[in-house]
Amino acid sequence: MMAVLLLAVHEGHEPLMAKWLNDPEVVRWTRHVPGEATEESEWQYMKDCWRRGDNVLVIIYDGKPVGTICLFAPVEGVSNVSIMIGERAYWGKGIATEAIRQIADYAFRFTSIQELWAGAVAGNVGSWCAFVKAGFHELPTRTILIQKGVTHEVVHVRLTKQDWQKRGAGE
Repeated sequence: MMAVLLLAVHEGHEPLMAKWLNDPEVVRWTRHVPGEATEESEWQYMKDCWRRGDNVLVIIYDGKPVGTICLFAPVEGVSNVSIMIGERAYWGKGIATEAIRQIADYAFRFTSIQELWAGAVAGNVGSWCAFVKAGFHELPTRTILIQKGVTHEVVHVRLTKQDWQKRGAGE
């Protein structure tokens, strides 16, 4: 597999982000409604993230932007992670797993974060499996989400700094 790079999102990425968020298959399991994202709304989203202290990164694979990953500003040592591979041709190639590993390495090496959490609709197997493959543990409790008029189970996953260190990633 080619290298996966994470780069800070910047002005100029908003057309790609809007394109991805307007693809019905990409946003199938998200709260986004295709057709609502604009370059302006994505630029505002990026500014809001920066203001809150969220780290929004573009996932680069084979020299091409293929998605985004976000490490949300921590609260009491806990941060949430979200990921979207927006280029469907790159689904199922292990890119999300590698991006999640990299964001976890960054979070635990260079910040005070002690736990990372994520959630995904159970039907979005690729998403929550990417987290598990990256070392996160599936939690026994699932929640219910009503999204776009449909009820879904949400799988929750967590990775602690201690578990990350045990797997040798902290060395």
